Amino acid sequence: MKTIAIANQKGGTGKTTTTYNLGIALTQQGYRVLMVDFDPQGNLSCYCGIPPEKDLDQTITELLMKTSCEKPIGNRECVYQTGRKETAARVDFIPSNLRLAGFELAMGTMMCREVGSRFCHIQQYANQCFKRGCYVEPEHPQPGDKLDRLLIYQIPHYTCEYRFTDYDYAQNKLKATDYRCTYVANMPQDYTPDKCFRDFNYDDRPCANSMPSLSVSDLIVMDRGDKAEALYVDAVGFKDVSRLLPELHDMEVERQEHNLDELER
Repeated sequence: MKTIAIANQKGGTGKTTTTYNLGIALTQQGYRVLMVDFDPQGNLSCYCGIPPEKDLDQTITELLMKTSCEKPIGNRECVYQTGRKETAARVDFIPSNLRLAGFELAMGTMMCREVGSRFCHIQQYANQCFKRGCYVEPEHPQPGDKLDRLLIYQIPHYTCEYRFTDYDYAQNKLKATDYRCTYVANMPQDYTPDKCFRDFNYDDRPCANSMPSLSVSDLIVMDRGDKAEALYVDAVGFKDVSRLLPELHDMEVERQEHNLDELER
């Protein structure tokens, strides 16, 4: 069996068209082909005859969920056949829809069952997760594994009176509910607040397209398992605001539960 992946971060480069036409051509040459749509927009699925407004119960998301929970997968489960009239060859494919986006988000906080066993050492994988902005934890961590977490909270509303102000002005106004978690990931070893501030102010910083650079009034939470601390980014240095940790923790639990609820719908 040969796997061909057609991928590009940029849109409009012909990924869907290439995949569809290649699948049809190989089928016409006598090969058994299975096309898999891994795009939440479901463009390949639409090419294959399933309109985007059709809410399918069986997609690539359901297969990934079963795999992550180690549940058995039935023969030809979630497999459809192309239904376009102008296509002579009928090709098997697994469709996708917007539920895949919710699954990707939830996977950031779900246990990774493979890391630390067959593919790579947990710390190598943790460093990659830091760059991508996701947190994973193996089901069976090994002695010496560093599973520290880094979380960044930012104020999303311009109307908040202490947004971008120094700690002296904000200290008596601080409320955890004014913040939103914009980044959570495995924290590199020997990480410091100063290193964090530098990393998240580079042009190629983690999650540069989805969150602003680190600035005054943001919160840095460093969770080292047996010890956690919350730091307010001040005009000069950092101020300890670990008193906010219980509320921030409750907010994070609520966010995870919401993501899992969205995934199960």
